[in-house]
Amino acid sequence: YANLSVADNALIIVIQGAGFVFYNPVSSSVERFIPDVWGIPENDFASIVLKVVGDKLWFSFHNRGLHIYDLTKNTAESYYQNNFDPFAIKSNYITNIFEDRNGQVWLGTYKSGICYVDYKFDRFQSFYNVSTDPASLPLNYIMSFYDDEDNLWLGSFGGEIIRYNKIKKQYTIFKNGSSNQKGFNYGGAICKILKDKEGNLFFFSWFNSIHYLSKQKNPDYSASTLFFSNIMDDWQLMIDRWAIRDAVIDDNDNLWIASFTNGILRYNLKTKNQEYYKDEKLGAKTLETAIWCLAKGKSGQIWAGTEDKGIIKINSQNNDVKFYRHISDDSSTISSNHVKCIYVDKDGTLWIG
Repeated sequence: YANLSVADNALIIVIQGAGFVFYNPVSSSVERFIPDVWGIPENDFASIVLKVVGDKLWFSFHNRGLHIYDLTKNTAESYYQNNFDPFAIKSNYITNIFEDRNGQVWLGTYKSGICYVDYKFDRFQSFYNVSTDPASLPLNYIMSFYDDEDNLWLGSFGGEIIRYNKIKKQYTIFKNGSSNQKGFNYGGAICKILKDKEGNLFFFSWFNSIHYLSKQKNPDYSASTLFFSNIMDDWQLMIDRWAIRDAVIDDNDNLWIASFTNGILRYNLKTKNQEYYKDEKLGAKTLETAIWCLAKGKSGQIWAGTEDKGIIKINSQNNDVKFYRHISDDSSTISSNHVKCIYVDKDGTLWIG
C-alpha cells in the first residue's frame, strides 16, 4: 500500500517495502526515512490506520503497535503492548485512531477494548471488558467511533453498537434482540458512524444494513430505549446490501456509500435522489473493482480508494471524474493501485494508505 500527503506542493509517501519518502515536485528532491530505525520491518508497511493530529502523523500497521511521527522534527516514537505495564497500550492490533471534539485521541483495538492518550502523564488509559464487572466496556472488539456531544458511540466487529454517556460514565449496548432498542437487526461489523446536519445518526455495517437513528424519533440519544430503522429497506437503496465498506456525507447533503462489489452510491438526504457510479459512469468500462474507502476533500470533492484501480476523484458539483493510477515507468504516479484508506486532515492534506 502507499500513503501520501499533498500539502504545500509536496508529497509524503509511505510505501510497502520502502519506508517513508518525502518528495518535493518543485525541486524534484527525494528524501527517504528508513522505518527500521523504529524497530519496524520494512515489509510491514501494510494494513495501515492513519490519523494526523496537529503536526504529528499517527499510524499503525497490522499487529505492530502505535507509531507517532513528528512531521516538523522528523522524529518518531513507537508504543507497544506490555502486559506488565498498566499504562501501555493493551494491544498491538489497532483498528482505529480517532480524535474527539476536545482533541482527545482514542484507539480502538481488535481484542482489547479502547484507550485514550493521557497527555499530562504521557501514558495510555485503557477501557476493556471485565467479565465480573457489569460497569466495564461491554465488548473488546471495537472498529469505529463517533463523538456526539454527551455520548461517545462505538461500533463493534460483531455488529453491536455501544453508547458511552460521558456525563453518567455509563455504557449501553444495542444489539439484535436486546430490549432497549426497536428496529435493530444484526448486520456485521460497524465500519463507520456518521451524523448529518439534522442530527440523525447513521451506523454502516459491512454486511446487510445501515442502521439509522432519526432525531425526530429519538430527541434524546441518551434515552434508555432508542428507535432504529434499517434504511437499506426504507429508502430502497440501489447499492449491493452485502458489500458496504465506507461512507461520507458532503456539504450538499449527499450520502456517499462505497461498495466492495464495485461502485459508489450517491444518495441525497433532502431530495431522496440516488445515483450509482459504476463502470461507464466513472469513465472506466472495465472498472470491475472493489471500492474500499471514501473521503471528502476540503473543496468538496469525493476521493475513493479502490482494490486495484488506484484513486478516483469525483467532483460532486459537475460529476467530473478523474483517476490517479500507478504507472510502472512513471515515478510521478502513485506507487500502488491498491488503496485501502484515505484521510483528509484539517488543513486539507490528503493521506492515502
